[in-house]
Amino acid sequence: MKLEKLVRKMLPPGSLEQFDLTGFEEEAGEEIFEEKYYIELTEKLYKPQDFPDCHVEQKGYSIKRIADFPLRGRKTTIVYKRRKWKVEGHPGIYMRPMEINVEGVKLSHEFAFFLTRKIDKQARGITEIAEDFRLNGNTLYKQYKHHLSDFTDVLEKKKKEYKDRSFVFPENFGPRMGIDETGLFGGELYTVLINKEKQGKKGALAAIIKGTSASAVVPAIRKSVSVEKRMMIQEMTMDMANSMQWITSEIAPNATKTFDRFHVERLVYDAMQDVRVRYRWEALEKEAEADRVQVFENGDTHKQLLARSRYLLFKRTIYWTDSQAKRARILFREYPEIKKTYDYVMSLKNVFSLPFNQARQYLEDWCKAVAKSAIRELVIAAKTIANHATGIINFTLNKETNAATENFNAKIKDFFHRLRGVNDHDLFFYRLLKLYA
Repeated sequence: MKLEKLVRKMLPPGSLEQFDLTGFEEEAGEEIFEEKYYIELTEKLYKPQDFPDCHVEQKGYSIKRIADFPLRGRKTTIVYKRRKWKVEGHPGIYMRPMEINVEGVKLSHEFAFFLTRKIDKQARGITEIAEDFRLNGNTLYKQYKHHLSDFTDVLEKKKKEYKDRSFVFPENFGPRMGIDETGLFGGELYTVLINKEKQGKKGALAAIIKGTSASAVVPAIRKSVSVEKRMMIQEMTMDMANSMQWITSEIAPNATKTFDRFHVERLVYDAMQDVRVRYRWEALEKEAEADRVQVFENGDTHKQLLARSRYLLFKRTIYWTDSQAKRARILFREYPEIKKTYDYVMSLKNVFSLPFNQARQYLEDWCKAVAKSAIRELVIAAKTIANHATGIINFTLNKETNAATENFNAKIKDFFHRLRGVNDHDLFFYRLLKLYA
């Protein structure tokens, strides 16, 4: 009795009411995951009751192989043997109506439902998921696209959105949002808006629209999202791209525009590295022409000193190792302009820990001081910062960065790459929206 109960749990529901367990075969393989199980179920010998007054004679079996959940890691196929009947006075062959698999798919109903949920909820390639369950990846891909999902119906219903690559979800707009751009097929740029309160999960994606210009993004959002909903947006984080600022001003006039502090810091770090690289090229030229090369007390030449100082310039002095501190002393002694640039860059970080009004004055003073320094690379960076001063110091109000949006873009790209090449762009967006919108 207990054995029968176990078998019932292993088979699709109701199987033993209509079928007898008549066989079990194993197919060997070099590895466990290559082994296969075949469970044979034969329809019970009950003559059809639909023709009580007719002579009925069995005419063999109709055999159908249906994939089911793997057993102990082995691919498992259920072989259904359904009886075929010849009914006197009726043409053709009769078989009892049964739903043992999803239409158009050789999968049991439970297994098909399970796989569909798995594909809808996991940011992985369909072929990758198929491998977990010992299935053919290309077959499952086609089954999901044409039978298991509602992809075909959605594509027909939302033909214009898929054609324009413009997807907006008003229900996912909220008070705290982020905007950024991401590159997909061949570097094609898309504008992405996220709801930060959803923490990168379902409901986080508020819009993804092809293009980064305001003329492409603003009309799509205004058409789909009510004025009341857009007025509720309190803060929008972004990088310092002019297009992102313009889009935000048009779709969320009440929102505070906050520029990501890490983009600001990266701007001045890049300027500092440009100064270092400028001196390194000069050192390369001098060493190429010199008969003897100067070696410093730590064993570095000018060229090596400048090359090996790259990473220490990103760190505050308290985080330097002993060897980095020694190299920094030599670098700053030999190249005072790099020392001056480093001091300016590190002092800019202080602005993010000050209250709003103090931060405004501090940033203004910093830009003026840099302008007098005549360090060309840093002066250019300071002009950009001065032009975006309000958005930069808005960080001090709520300490919001655009990290959530950057991380979400990383999720999109990771999903894109895990698909091992995207041939069907429509299906990619269908799955992306299922996951996050």
